[in-house]
Amino acid sequence: MPKITIDETEYEVKEDDQEKMQLLNMLSLGSNALNLLNHIAQCVNAVQQGKTQELKTSLGVKDEEKKPKK
Repeated sequence: MPKITIDETEYEVKEDDQEKMQLLNMLSLGSNALNLLNHIAQCVNAVQQGKTQELKTSLGVKDEEKKPKK
């Protein structure tokens, strides 16, 4: 029997309960999609940071030349 935790309580879902299994499958699909989107966002952020550093280096910007934040 598949299990799901909702609000820190674990529930079992009977596999022959089609309605609950469909909901469980939709929640699983949504969770997987969110994980993938978060991973993609982290990858894009890493590339942005790397390319920003690459541009700063090519412009001759040194860390000590940074302007202080206001």
